[in-house]
Amino acid sequence: MSEPKVQEAPAAPWWDTHLFWQWVGANAAAYLIIVFGGALLVAMTSGVADGLMSTNRSLTVCLVAGGASLFYGMVLGRLQWQVLRQRMPTLPVKRWFVATTIPAFVAFALVIGPDALNKVVSGADPFDVFRNAFVQAFVLGPLIGVAQAKALQGRTTRWKWWFVGNVTAWLFGAVTIKVAEWLLGRIASYPADSTSVAVSPAFPLLAIAVHGLWMLWVTSPEATHDPRLVVTPTG
Repeated sequence: MSEPKVQEAPAAPWWDTHLFWQWVGANAAAYLIIVFGGALLVAMTSGVADGLMSTNRSLTVCLVAGGASLFYGMVLGRLQWQVLRQRMPTLPVKRWFVATTIPAFVAFALVIGPDALNKVVSGADPFDVFRNAFVQAFVLGPLIGVAQAKALQGRTTRWKWWFVGNVTAWLFGAVTIKVAEWLLGRIASYPADSTSVAVSPAFPLLAIAVHGLWMLWVTSPEATHDPRLVVTPTG
């Protein structure tokens, strides 16, 4: 007598509306905390930074990059991890924090920090640097994408696609903002500065939404429960 065939349960769908909005909310909250926290930090330390810049520029850039990247990693890394662990419970928070902080330090030290400090010394608004969507897209996107993808290795078979998703999300937001600025300038004849201020808040929302789609696909149950995966809890 033949044994009855056991049917495998179908894989859970990659889409999860609740998780998607959790991801959008966590990243949006991180963005607001980082922007307003950074504004407060600049206001409190502008005098000190001005003095240090005149004596030791390299040290000043390193100090600013270190403080900014730690703040960035603690806020963004922690909030993202809270969402990711729902699909990957074995993902260590330390591993995700390091994957977020180190590339942020490189970006702040080499590109964002020096430009922001130059604006502080000259009396200009340093947050023009952060409003430049293409700086964020070409620097933060690839760096953090590579590091975070590596952190996901062994926990999803689609871990390499995290890098693609990160860069795609940032570039989509950046290009959309530039197109919107151009259209506003052409149609309504707004000055360039006015259009930049008007549409720049949309950049993180667009990038976060696109990245949320990639997050759901990369961490789908089908990819995270693949029998070929060998998970090491301490990573």
